[in-house]
Amino acid sequence: MTAETTNIWAHESNWLCTIEMIPHDPEGRASSAINIGHLMGYAIKTNTRMLALVGDPMVPTYELLFSFASPEDRIQFLALVSENEDLRMDEWGDNGFATPSSEEIADARPIQEILTQDILEQVMLVAASLCLEVSPPYVD
Repeated sequence: MTAETTNIWAHESNWLCTIEMIPHDPEGRASSAINIGHLMGYAIKTNTRMLALVGDPMVPTYELLFSFASPEDRIQFLALVSENEDLRMDEWGDNGFATPSSEEIADARPIQEILTQDILEQVMLVAASLCLEVSPPYVD
C-alpha cells in the first residue's frame, strides 16, 4: 500500500468487527440489508465510523468494522445493538463482535465502495429511518 492509498483510520485503536452474509435470494438480501442498515443507523447515532471489506466473494460475506470515537460511544452502540432482538447478534457469541486485525483495518473501505448498489440503497433507507426515528419503508 502506497502513502497515497493509506487509509486515515489505520491509527484508530477502538475497533469491533462483525460478519454479514448476503445471500443471493431476494428475501435474504433484503434481510441482510435491514441488518446492515440498523448497524449503520446505530453507528451514525453514536458518532461511530463504519467501514467494510469483502470477507468471501463467493458467498458473499462482508466484514463490517466499527471504530469508536470514545469508550462511551462504544457502550452506547453496543447497547443499541443488544436492544434490537431482530439482529440476533448473540448467536455469534461475544455480542456478535470481534476485534479486527490491523490488516483488516488497513484493507477496510467506506461501505459505499464495497456493497452493491441494491444493498446500499436499502441500507441507507433503514439507517436514515432510524436516525429520523420513523418506521423504515421495508421492501418486500
